[in-house]
Amino acid sequence: MPRIVDRQAQREELLRGSFELFATDGYGSVSMRGLAKSLGVSTGTLYHYFAGKDDLFRAMFELLSREDVEEASALIGADAPISEQLSALRLFVTHRRQHLQRVVVVALDVYRHDPSSHEFLTDTIRVYRRVLEARLGPTGVVLGKVLLSAMMGMLVHGVLDPDGVDVDEHFDVLLGLLASFG
Repeated sequence: MPRIVDRQAQREELLRGSFELFATDGYGSVSMRGLAKSLGVSTGTLYHYFAGKDDLFRAMFELLSREDVEEASALIGADAPISEQLSALRLFVTHRRQHLQRVVVVALDVYRHDPSSHEFLTDTIRVYRRVLEARLGPTGVVLGKVLLSAMMGMLVHGVLDPDGVDVDEHFDVLLGLLASFG
């Protein structure tokens, strides 16, 4: 009897597993053959699901972004006061910090190696921003941009100087700034 395969689950498993190789080896060093070996599948299996490395990378990045947005959205109550929303966002960033830093590093790496990725990455970052804006209500458009910039800066700063960033301290300052304007 033939084995029944959930193609979507298999595809997502390949995408999640691929992230580790992109994060450790860098976009330019990753090949479909290397991915297949790392994932324990044949290159034919990868090509069954993806047209090539760029297609796989984009699908991987979309999946990871969607999962991040879903997780953050579940924590950040749309009708909660901004201080509670920022506390939830702090919790999300604190718990997912290492993952988020790796996503940023991989995004910057592919941005450097593949000029055709620029529009795709811009669209992806705008998804994060729009979710923040929508969750934060009427003041969300400006605040969403500022928060995203602050978080991106915090994540990159943490990559370059791991001891130089205290997420709680940064969010306390953001909450203080908001209180002074509110």
